[in-house]
Amino acid sequence: MDRDAAVASPWTVKLPVAARYGVDSVMPEATRQGVEDIKKGEIQKRKKVWEDKEGPLKKQKKLSAAREEKGDDPLRSVAGNDPSYLSTALALEKEREAEKLLAKAEAERQAAEKKKKKPIRYPTEDLDVVLSEKEKKTGMKVRRPIPSRIALPFNDRKGCFESFLMTWNFLIVYG
Repeated sequence: MDRDAAVASPWTVKLPVAARYGVDSVMPEATRQGVEDIKKGEIQKRKKVWEDKEGPLKKQKKLSAAREEKGDDPLRSVAGNDPSYLSTALALEKEREAEKLLAKAEAERQAAEKKKKKPIRYPTEDLDVVLSEKEKKTGMKVRRPIPSRIALPFNDRKGCFESFLMTWNFLIVYG
């Protein structure tokens, strides 16, 4: 059995094995058409996922590039060679620039928002924990432990906790 690396490619029987067991090595046309339909569907699904990841700014760039290739540019069709449409063409150009600036500002805002909302990975330091707005609204407060020598584990004798901590650190680092 063998399979190509392409998306949604079918499993095929190797020729020597097919000849030995009398298996037909040529795919019927109906099956081939079904496989190609599945491939097209998978490729379209992957394209859609990829475009969703890229965001609206990349889509606009791709659309404008495709429009220029086709020659379907509104500026060219409006302005042409007639000078009376020059003001309309300039207005359209200014509108495009404004849209680009808005899209860029939106992308920067989303990037800043993502940077703010980094998830906390546990275990983490107590000082790194920040309450969200939702938690603050429910009345949750940050409670930090009060440092005390009395509350330390293995603190029966003086210096016992420090030796425990040193041993634990050694075993974690070198163990």
